[in-house]
Amino acid sequence: MDYDKVKKAILQAYELVPEAYRQKFRKYRKADTQTYVEFAYQKERHFDRWCASKKVSTFDTLRQLVLVEEFKRCVNDDIKTHLEENKADNLKVVAQQVTVDLSLVLSLQQILVKNNQIQVVKRTTRSAQTKLPLKT
Repeated sequence: MDYDKVKKAILQAYELVPEAYRQKFRKYRKADTQTYVEFAYQKERHFDRWCASKKVSTFDTLRQLVLVEEFKRCVNDDIKTHLEENKADNLKVVAQQVTVDLSLVLSLQQILVKNNQIQVVKRTTRSAQTKLPLKT
């Protein structure tokens, strides 16, 4: 066995997912016992790990990473969760995906509302029929 391959496999098994690195980067705060130089070094390491986990290698991929993150921060939690499950990494794709998905949800809601109204009408009609006095 090649030592480097084994080492790489072990390190990959213990690596965090990109979202965990993003959270570490965003939530990391300076400790009272840290110098500003130490804090800056750790903050930079968290950022580098986040970028590496997302395979950021160009300015454009970094730009898209930040734009998609900001987009997710600005939408409601349901949409954010849906986007995180789909793992899109391009702002235009993310925006189009949300637009299509929301239009599907709205269409489904309209169908359900129409079906519910039909059921309500049927119930009301049946209720009205049973309450009508019988002619003798």
